Amino acid sequence: TGFFSSRYGWDDRALYILADVDDAVFIQEHTGVNLWRQDCLQLAFNVDALKEDAAGPRTSEINVALTSEGPQAFRSLSFSPTELPTKQLTPDELQLEIKQPGPGKLRYELAIPWTTLGLAPGEHPKSGDGIGVALTVNDVHRPDQNDPSALGLFGGITPDKRPDKYGILKLE
Repeated sequence: TGFFSSRYGWDDRALYILADVDDAVFIQEHTGVNLWRQDCLQLAFNVDALKEDAAGPRTSEINVALTSEGPQAFRSLSFSPTELPTKQLTPDELQLEIKQPGPGKLRYELAIPWTTLGLAPGEHPKSGDGIGVALTVNDVHRPDQNDPSALGLFGGITPDKRPDKYGILKLE
């Protein structure tokens, strides 16, 4: 991976993410929990990052990838496993399109309902609120590569799982 850009948007229904990735050699042979092992996006969220009175962190990591079965999303890590279980996410839980607009290019388009990130039905952030975010583009150059290379926005995904290293996305 030589380049990526990402954009975030939001409304009362969902958080939206658009990520463009340059990837000369696309390899993704996995599905489900192992998406992170090859070419994918790893995304992390903490909707309670700025809340001092939060009962517990609603923090999780979601991996998305273009697989042989089509686009997939899998919540691979949760700091609140009872509220945010690790599992394959359905289209109702995360809308995902992954396009290949040209050679060596991938475009990820996500709409993640606030409930998928841990907010109660009908609950949503307000202008001025902030949430913790991180994003990593994982990349391999051969199928037998044991560990992907990673290019990221903020810390907390790799090399360690640390929500305190996420950046703050201020919602305006």
